[in-house]
Amino acid sequence: MIKNINEIKECSKKFIREFLEHCTVEEKIDAYYVTVEVRSSGNVYRKASGKKISREDYILNSMYGRLRKDWDMFRMANEEWFSERIGMKIHMFYLPCHKPILTEYKPEVTYIIKDLECTKVSTVMSDLHYLPYASEFGVDVDSIVKKCFDKISLPEDVNKKLNALVINLKNPERDANADILRLLADEQPYLWAAEKPEGYIFKMGKHIYQCNIGNSSSEERVAKSEKAQYEYLLLDFIQYWKDLDDEKDVYKMMVPGDYIKTVCILFNDYLSSRELLTHKIEKNIDAKSLEAPCIGKRFDMGYDYIPDSKTLEFCRNNELYRNIFKILLVNLKRPKKPEHCLLLKPEKIDEWNNIIKIIGNICGLSEKK
Repeated sequence: MIKNINEIKECSKKFIREFLEHCTVEEKIDAYYVTVEVRSSGNVYRKASGKKISREDYILNSMYGRLRKDWDMFRMANEEWFSERIGMKIHMFYLPCHKPILTEYKPEVTYIIKDLECTKVSTVMSDLHYLPYASEFGVDVDSIVKKCFDKISLPEDVNKKLNALVINLKNPERDANADILRLLADEQPYLWAAEKPEGYIFKMGKHIYQCNIGNSSSEERVAKSEKAQYEYLLLDFIQYWKDLDDEKDVYKMMVPGDYIKTVCILFNDYLSSRELLTHKIEKNIDAKSLEAPCIGKRFDMGYDYIPDSKTLEFCRNNELYRNIFKILLVNLKRPKKPEHCLLLKPEKIDEWNNIIKIIGNICGLSEKK
């Protein structure tokens, strides 16, 4: 577990001194953490949570499509190297732009490899130095074997400076973040960040602390969504579903085993038979209020992964329709609970959850769980 550097104040002076003498320090990367899992059938891509990047993810965020295309092409360019390492997992930081969240990074690197993991083959970090064409794909294979600093290097009178820092860190009125940052002020330039990193990670064995520079506020990091307006759309979709002539009309729009295609058909019909006639959503909701919460840069949709030409046309040409499709794609497989809703009352929640159940049964979502 990573602790804030201020928590080191609770340790003894002896431990603090030993930690400062022997810890390594690396930049805290303010980017996306992803994993490429090498399989014989092709690469599998996962988020930091370990969850596989889904078809829906590729549609909702073009960032994931770029990751997949880059590493599929990278593997094709190095097929022999990858085929000898089936089962390997490459954990890395992904920087799809210069400023993915709040820290700006140098433009030449897109993938900063953190470590390799494999139980079936012998794989070490140095393997990556035999990987051709890495720089052409923005893959950094050098920084993985070095830290931002080998250790905190204190010039000349080391004992005096260390003792002073330990005393400062034990002082309850002082901020450990500020004292540590002063210590690092004259060190070598940042390894990846263009100006200054989000912070630093300090490691000594199982003891891990972080020091944040504090370049962001909580409000800046997470943009809040308009839940009431988003639920207004769901209420309108519930009414659209109830207005369908009979169950036969519902089942005609279902594609067994294919959730995304089913959502495309429902979305197209919802717009054509309701929104394009009433303009209810357009008149009552601002398109931007339907955007999902976002940290940092907001990426466009992955249009290449939309399997329906009519849906693709709606999404490319109209921001409101694009946001409606994204909300339906995410929510038509998610049951609702009263404690998480504003406008959706218990009766409407039951109706919504019934829709989810019907779609899930036909599209095989319940089986996947």
